[in-house]
Amino acid sequence: MPLLSVHSPEGLVLTLLCAYGATAVGWNGVSLATVARASPPGQAATATAGTLFFTFSGVVSGPPVFGFIGGALGGYGWAFALLALPLAGSIVLLTRASFGPAR
Repeated sequence: MPLLSVHSPEGLVLTLLCAYGATAVGWNGVSLATVARASPPGQAATATAGTLFFTFSGVVSGPPVFGFIGGALGGYGWAFALLALPLAGSIVLLTRASFGPAR
């Protein structure tokens, strides 16, 4: 997506958007089920509420921060590229994590 421009073919843009949409649907259900499963007995509601607080804090603050970065750096391509940094950090943390057996 950071490599797209206003001159990119419309079909390519629509195909990429459809691919993003098709692969993103359902992540929140899987995430909340995992949090609920990993929470202590009787604490699933508290654990999932805490998770949703942080998730939706990002939903509220993310777009203005993204717009500010895009404006400050002269284009949204840079803002999209910078989104790779938290993703890379998450991948590093997940590869270092020690996961116990599934319950």
